[in-house]
Amino acid sequence: MYNNIIENNLLLLGRLQGIGSRSSRRILFDLMKKKEGLLKPLITSLQELYESIAPCEECFNLDTSNPCHICSNPKREKNIICIVEDISSLWAIERASEKTNSYNGLYFVLGGTLSAMKGATPETLKIPKLMDKITNQEINEVILATSATSEGRITADYISGLIPDNIKVSTLAQGIPMGGEIDYLDEITLSTAINLRTNR
Repeated sequence: MYNNIIENNLLLLGRLQGIGSRSSRRILFDLMKKKEGLLKPLITSLQELYESIAPCEECFNLDTSNPCHICSNPKREKNIICIVEDISSLWAIERASEKTNSYNGLYFVLGGTLSAMKGATPETLKIPKLMDKITNQEINEVILATSATSEGRITADYISGLIPDNIKVSTLAQGIPMGGEIDYLDEITLSTAINLRTNR
C-alpha cells in the first residue's frame, strides 16, 4: 500500500508507547503535509536530542545534562527521595509538582519492578546503588511511588525492608486505583497522593 520509506516510518512510529497503527498514520501524514513547517524542524530537534541525551549518574533520569537538571538544582530538597519505577513516572510527578508545588525533592528511577518472570532482580533495578545513595546522602525520608500493581507493591515492600529504621518511609496516599500506573494519573490525583502520603 505504501512505499518502503513511508512503511518504515509507520512501523517506527507504531513502536512508540500508546500509538497504534491508526495514530501512526495520522501523525506521519500530518508531518508529510507540513514538511517545511513541522517535519524539518522536528528532524533537527530530534537529532539534537539524540546527540545530547544521557542517563543521569545520580538518579537515572534521562536528560541532556549529567547530572540531570533535577539533581543539579541547588534549590531541591536533598534529604528526601522519591523512588519511581520509570522515567515516565518521574516526569508525571514533576509535571504535577510544577503546577501544585507538591514535591521538590530528589528521585531515583528503578527501571522497572522486581519480577522473577522477567528476570528483574535487585541488581538489575540498581537497588544496591539506591541504598548507597540513601545511606551516604543523609536522606531522612523515602517516598515509595511505585504503581499500585502486584509487582509495584512487592518492589515497594522489598525496598522498605532494606531502609534503616531512622529514615521515614512513606507511600502515596490512597486514591490511586488498584493496578494504576503513575504516569496515567491526572495531575490533581497525583499531587493529592503526594501531599497526603502516609507512613509505612
